Amino acid sequence: MTCLVSRSRQRAFDVDKDGFTDIPEFTVTTLNPKIFYFMNAGTLLSFGLTATVDTRRGGDINTLEHNSGFSSGFLEKNKTRRYLSNLEVSRRWLNGDRLVFKNSINRFSRKIYVPDIEFDGRQLSVFNEISFLAKRGSHTFVSGMNLSTDSFIEDSPVRPTEYSLDYSLSTPGIFLQDSWQLTPGVSLNGSIRTDYNNNYGVFLLPHFSVLYNYSDRLSGRFSYGEGYKLPTVFTSEAESMAFKGVRPVSETVVPETSYGMNWDINYKFFMGQFLLTLNPVVYYTKINHYISSRQDSLSEGILIYENTPASVTSRGFETNLKISLDELVLFVDYTYTRIYGIAGKSHRQLDLTPRQKLNLTLTFEEETKWRTGLEAFYTGKQFVSPNDETPDYWTVGIMGQRIFQKFILIGNVENVFDIRQSRYESVVGGTVANPVFKPIWAPLEGVVANIALEITI
Repeated sequence: MTCLVSRSRQRAFDVDKDGFTDIPEFTVTTLNPKIFYFMNAGTLLSFGLTATVDTRRGGDINTLEHNSGFSSGFLEKNKTRRYLSNLEVSRRWLNGDRLVFKNSINRFSRKIYVPDIEFDGRQLSVFNEISFLAKRGSHTFVSGMNLSTDSFIEDSPVRPTEYSLDYSLSTPGIFLQDSWQLTPGVSLNGSIRTDYNNNYGVFLLPHFSVLYNYSDRLSGRFSYGEGYKLPTVFTSEAESMAFKGVRPVSETVVPETSYGMNWDINYKFFMGQFLLTLNPVVYYTKINHYISSRQDSLSEGILIYENTPASVTSRGFETNLKISLDELVLFVDYTYTRIYGIAGKSHRQLDLTPRQKLNLTLTFEEETKWRTGLEAFYTGKQFVSPNDETPDYWTVGIMGQRIFQKFILIGNVENVFDIRQSRYESVVGGTVANPVFKPIWAPLEGVVANIALEITI
């Protein structure tokens, strides 16, 4: 049995001194007990519960510090409760066959308070799955079925009842997968999945991949798969409106469907204490029936969802590089992505999606004594509107760890050079009572330092 109990508190901060919080006031409490029971030599039962209570407040800093109501300035309150259970029972036989049953129940409730708006709702999600794994010769089969249900009940007292966001979804599915070791260097993986949703019908989801090991140093993989996403009102746009003016999903809106493929190579080179690993990936994804908001309705403060006539495509590549020499290690991760969405009748890069991102981490370690590191993150230019592009920026962090006999001291400083969006532009406009918040494309909190102490008894 294990049990984790945690409680976090944070007071509000107005980093850029504009009168509004950049970091909210919050209190988060989590209780997470787990139990593992070996019923016999081949049967294991595990069960866990997670309960999280989260309260947050932000907005006008003077109102927050001196007045708990909404009488003077803008204030937003969030209260969330999440109760999650996880059950798994597995049975393993001597020949490698395995039968697994999984169950998860998630109850989530949330209340949002902003001036003249109160949103309140409860969501219940249940997932059940049973699967069987069998190894026969060069094949490994996995088959099974699952049932997922998702329901939401709105209790908001100020929203019109005719625009209730209530829904109830049920999706049973069956799946079959075969992993085939065709030759010592070639393996194939194929699967098929069929889901049936009570509102949107049948979805057939194939997947295929082939892995070729050229040598113990070089391998390559090609994959193709299809997917879908059911319509939902819970988007970032609805969140920014505190769900005021949000309309339920129309019966004419259909789920998004997608297909994607990727090709990656894994290369290793080692000589003595020198090691180099390289993993480039090229990918392409296309989303059909993309769901977005109607721009003409947003101008009236109403959010209505619709399927766009054109698709959204994403293509690019990512490269991971690791170089180590004895205790000195360098990690490099570069991503280039072009995501084209809808802007009127033309395609353009989606907002708040930088084309280029680069992560660099350099660490040096002396075993049993200490470890130190330097991190640098580059974020490329982003669009926040069709004709408004943000500047690119770097953030840098340092970290250190000192190991003693009975305890470990850990410290790090993030965003050393205090890169903040507020240094480029004002993040909040309007008045104290009716502010207008701009899209967030860079850090707001500035320099952050952490110190941790780990004690061994």
